[in-house]
Amino acid sequence: MARVARGSLEGAFCHLIARGNRGQHIFVDEADYRRFVADLSWEIPRAGCRLYAYVLMPNHIHLLAEVGNEPPGKLMQRLLTSHARYFNTRHQQTGHLFQGRYQALVCERDSYLLELVRYLHLNPVRAGLCSEADEWPWSSHPYYLGATGGEWTVAKEALELFAADRRRALQAYRRFLGDGMAMGHRPDFYPRRHAPGAGSEARAKAVLVRLCKTLGTDWEQVCSPLNDRATSAARALAAWVAVRHANLPRDAVGQLFSRHRSSVARALVRAEAILAADPALHRKILSLTSSKPHT
Repeated sequence: MARVARGSLEGAFCHLIARGNRGQHIFVDEADYRRFVADLSWEIPRAGCRLYAYVLMPNHIHLLAEVGNEPPGKLMQRLLTSHARYFNTRHQQTGHLFQGRYQALVCERDSYLLELVRYLHLNPVRAGLCSEADEWPWSSHPYYLGATGGEWTVAKEALELFAADRRRALQAYRRFLGDGMAMGHRPDFYPRRHAPGAGSEARAKAVLVRLCKTLGTDWEQVCSPLNDRATSAARALAAWVAVRHANLPRDAVGQLFSRHRSSVARALVRAEAILAADPALHRKILSLTSSKPHT
C-alpha cells in the first residue's frame, strides 16, 4: 500500500485519512459527529465515490472509498473545510483544526478491501473507546448490520462478499470481526506519523512529569497505588498523552505507570471523557505537549 500524488485517481481504491491538528479533538459531542455524517452522506454521492467503510474517531477520520469522477482532493477539501468552519464556530476556536493535508493511500482492492473494512470498524475497540464495534455508532459498521440510512455507502454490496445469503453473510462478517479483535496497528494499512524511536520513553516521561505538575500532582503519586479521584484522573490524562502524543505502545505505558495494559485501555476511555467535558483543559494539555521542556 503506497502513498500517491493527489491526482484524479478515478477508479482507484483509496484509504483517506485526516487527523486533528496536534492530536486535538475534531469531534467533541454527538452533534459534531452527526454533522460530519450528514456532510459525508451529501458529499460522497456528489463526488461519485463508492464508500465501502468509514470510521470517525475523536481526533481523526478514516474513509475507504473507490474514487469516482472527481479527485479525492476536492472531496476531502469540502469535507474538512466545512467541518473546520462549523467546529471552530460552534466551539469558539480559532486556527487550524486538521493536521496539514489528508493522507491518501492506494490499496489493492482484492487484497485489502475486507481487511481494511475490519480494521476500520475495530479502530474504536483498539483505541479503548468501546469493548466491541457494535457500541460505536460513528462508523459504517451499523450499515453492515442492516441499519437504515446508509444507502450512500456500499455496505450492503460489501457484505455480500461474505455470502450471497444475508443471514450467512452476517454470521461470516461477525466471525471475521471477532478474528480481528487481537489485531494491533498495521503500518501496511496506514503509517503513523512521528512513530516512537530510540529514547522516546525518556522524552515522554519528561513531558508526563511536567503534565503531573500542571495537574497539581507529581509523577510519584501518579505511579503509586493511590486510586483517589484526583490521582486516577491525572493518571488517565498522563496515559492519554503517552499513547496519543508520544505514540508509546500500551504495554510500554503500562510499564511506566506500573499498570496492566487493560488498565491503560480503561484510562484512555476515562481521559477521552474528561477532555470532552473540558475543552479548556484539552487545549492546555495540547499546549504543554507541544512545548519544549525547560532547561
